[in-house]
Amino acid sequence: MENLITIQAKRVKETKGIYAGYNKTEFYKDGILFAIVPAQSTQPRKGIKTYTLNCWKWAIQWLN
Repeated sequence: MENLITIQAKRVKETKGIYAGYNKTEFYKDGILFAIVPAQSTQPRKGIKTYTLNCWKWAIQWLN
């Protein structure tokens, strides 16, 4: 890819609230939580290589 910074992404089940049981996506940069796509929003497809977050394009590495 065109020299993009890599961040890690993983899916996590929401545990409380009206969206309990739905998935949310967490993004990590250098092991620190960087951003969250909440359960009520459209989730990025698992397996995508890049994702645009806050007008910046990031390379994605999916964690299990």
